[in-house]
Amino acid sequence: MNNENVGERLKELETTPERLAVRLGLARGSMAAWLRYQQVPRSRQRRALIAEALGLPVKTIWPNAD
Repeated sequence: MNNENVGERLKELETTPERLAVRLGLARGSMAAWLRYQQVPRSRQRRALIAEALGLPVKTIWPNAD
């Protein structure tokens, strides 16, 4: 995982990007790309939803997000 903060947080939550996607009702492949490869979801609401579920600020996960 490129973002160490995200990787550590997923371990703390004992989950994976795929499980988090299922929990949030999002596509598993998209979630993996967003978190593993730091691709930024287009929707600000999605970014906020994922950040809230992880307990991390959006800028920690995606520093280049607008």
